[in-house]
Amino acid sequence: MIIKVKQGDSAEGLLEYQRRLKGTPEEQAGVRVFAKQGIHNVENAAAVLDRLATKSGRKNAIVHLIIRAERGLSDLEWNTAMIAVLDEAGLSAHRWIAFLHDHDDDDPGDHMHIAAVAVDREGNPPPRFLRSESLERRVTRKEADALPRGDVSSRAWDSQLRRRLMSTARRLEDELCLRPLARDRAAQAEPVPDKA
Repeated sequence: MIIKVKQGDSAEGLLEYQRRLKGTPEEQAGVRVFAKQGIHNVENAAAVLDRLATKSGRKNAIVHLIIRAERGLSDLEWNTAMIAVLDEAGLSAHRWIAFLHDHDDDDPGDHMHIAAVAVDREGNPPPRFLRSESLERRVTRKEADALPRGDVSSRAWDSQLRRRLMSTARRLEDELCLRPLARDRAAQAEPVPDKA
């Protein structure tokens, strides 16, 4: 599974692409709204997300998450992946909309696009989280209080987000019985033949 994240200042072009509004009728037929939160009308989704992003005054408040699986997933599996990704990114309680793109001749794999705004109604970003260096994971406040001083740091919601989403992808591969991708870039490199 591959999970990508991009951030920007506007949702208009992103949602135009996600909905394939400039595509052929066949391309548009391969897109469906999968789920949404805090957005009641798909037609004004970009305006809702952009209004919150602009009101906050924060740069790159629009987040684009892309989830691609090696095979077609059931709706239940897509839902599992979507929730895991939104939770890891700290965006599940914010406004977002998810589109599922079915495969076509140019793009052989089903994939999901999620457009989210990284601020709440008051303009606040997702909450910071606590991370233990010795445990190499997030910890609760109660766990942090029991750990040695200096072991726990407070991190911004998007701190090492790409790396965290890669870990989420590996976990989802196991959970959904997907073919695992290489665990690191060195393992992905082609072997160099010996010159004998």
